[in-house]
Amino acid sequence: MRALLPLLLISATPIQADFRQMPCNGTYAVHSGQPTAKATGLTMPVGQPVDADASLQMGQCGREMVVTIQGMSVVLNKSVMNDSTWSGAINMGDGVARDLTLSIGADRNLRGALVAQDPNLKITRPIWMLLTIPAETRFEGCIEADTVERAPQALGAEGVAVADMLTQRGFSPADGLQMSDYLTVLDEQLDDASVQLRLSDDNQILPSEDAALAQIDLESAHCLGDNRLIPARTILEFQVKYAEDDPFVFARTIDIETSRITAQAEGTPKGRDLGSALADGLDALKPDLGPMSSGVTSN
Repeated sequence: MRALLPLLLISATPIQADFRQMPCNGTYAVHSGQPTAKATGLTMPVGQPVDADASLQMGQCGREMVVTIQGMSVVLNKSVMNDSTWSGAINMGDGVARDLTLSIGADRNLRGALVAQDPNLKITRPIWMLLTIPAETRFEGCIEADTVERAPQALGAEGVAVADMLTQRGFSPADGLQMSDYLTVLDEQLDDASVQLRLSDDNQILPSEDAALAQIDLESAHCLGDNRLIPARTILEFQVKYAEDDPFVFARTIDIETSRITAQAEGTPKGRDLGSALADGLDALKPDLGPMSSGVTSN
């Protein structure tokens, strides 16, 4: 049976709003799709698609978004139910209620709908806003000063063994980070477990996104700032399986975008030593590993 060897790493970290999912200030290309009209017993397309430019300005620590399209500004407020959605009313003085709702996607573009409605008719027009010219986007004074203790992290025998192997091979964490910031341990079934590391395009070993994010000043521009997170492209995984207490390791690389295994090799232990099985698997796989990075790059 594998023993749990907890690696206790307690540190104080600031409570931080997550500005990675905030829209960027700047200029957007607005694509307004063909609207659909719906009345009692009838739904039909009406009108034509429209393309235009718009500007966007974030405020109130991300709680407010001001969208200006063709000279008209609309104030949208963040939903209390969904951190990635903003909505607001448009008053054109004609008595028709109009509401614009926009949600941000992983690509930092916005999608939503403009809905116009009176007692007899509802018209819905899909809206896409694609960022074309980003501008500086600051959220100064938006991070709470309180601190919390990060819970102790138990890497287990497998995680500790991978950390030891990396250390023995000359790898060391970037300044301000710890070895555990780079490792993700996934418990599977019975006595099996997997240890994963994130790799960049050039095979730098990356910390978790949360650990990398802690290295940059979130109050500085997140769209045109000096520092940006390095995206992970590959997972280096050590899958550990036990047969009568003998550990066997399958070392593999996995493409994050497709989830496909791109290479795999098996490592067998010398005796019942987990470290030797890990080393054997890594040597057989022969990944060209770079240094352990902070996970942040400067422009």
